[in-house]
Amino acid sequence: LASMLVGKYHGGLGQVTVVGSTVFGGVSGSAVAEASALGSMLIPWQKREGYPGAFGAAVTSASSVIAGLMPPSIPLILFATVSNTSIASLFVAAVIPALMLAAGMMMVCYFVGKRRGFPRLTLKHT
Repeated sequence: LASMLVGKYHGGLGQVTVVGSTVFGGVSGSAVAEASALGSMLIPWQKREGYPGAFGAAVTSASSVIAGLMPPSIPLILFATVSNTSIASLFVAAVIPALMLAAGMMMVCYFVGKRRGFPRLTLKHT
């Protein structure tokens, strides 16, 4: 789904990684789990498509931070428990910054991909 949405743009596979991290962060809430699960699949795919390995590793590690903000994030639950703050209010307050962080990372992937001439995905419909 992510590759269909943003794969055709400059730096598309980096943007796919950011979208995947945002969605996966909303499921797992753990940055370490997200980096290991998505990195093992997306970094080799990026290398096969002609992206530098360092770019794939950098995008995967940077975008895994989104899991710390995207509800249900483990750090937010721990903070709410320790500080007697409402978990629901923390979750509502963290969604917009998480989406803004994802959008900013996608813009960086676009500009880096355009400047360095990374290949775009050409999806074949069957």
